[in-house]
Amino acid sequence: MSKRERAARVGVALASLAASKHYKLDDLSITVYDRVLADVRVDDIEAVCRGLEKDDGPWMPKPGEIRAAAIARARKHYRDTLLAQVEAGDVPAPYCAACNDTGWEPTPGRRAVEPCGCRRHNPRYQLRIIGD
Repeated sequence: MSKRERAARVGVALASLAASKHYKLDDLSITVYDRVLADVRVDDIEAVCRGLEKDDGPWMPKPGEIRAAAIARARKHYRDTLLAQVEAGDVPAPYCAACNDTGWEPTPGRRAVEPCGCRRHNPRYQLRIIGD
C-alpha cells in the first residue's frame, strides 16, 4: 500500500469518527493523528475508529488513545492466533527443548541462564509474554 493510499484510508476513518463526535478535524490535526499512528496497521486503526463511532461519549479520542487501542487490538489478534495454533495441536510441546519454552537456556558449565534463541519465533513463549 502506498503512503497516499494509507493516508486516504486513515483520513476517512478519522473523518468518520470525527463526524460521529461532532468534531471538526483541520489539516494540522489530521497531520498529527497520521504521524502518531504511522507505525500502526491501517486495518487496526479503521476497526478502532468504527468501534469508537458507536461509543456514546461526545469526545474525540486523542491520537495516543487511538494508537493504544489499535495496538491492543493487534496484540489480541496475535495472541488469539497463537492460542488457536497451540490448541489445535499445530505447535509441539515443548516447542523448544533447549529452554522448555521458558525463553531461558542454561549456560553450559555454569549455574546461569541466557536468553534462548527461540524467543522470536516460539509460539508458546510468545503466549507467555503476551499474557491475557
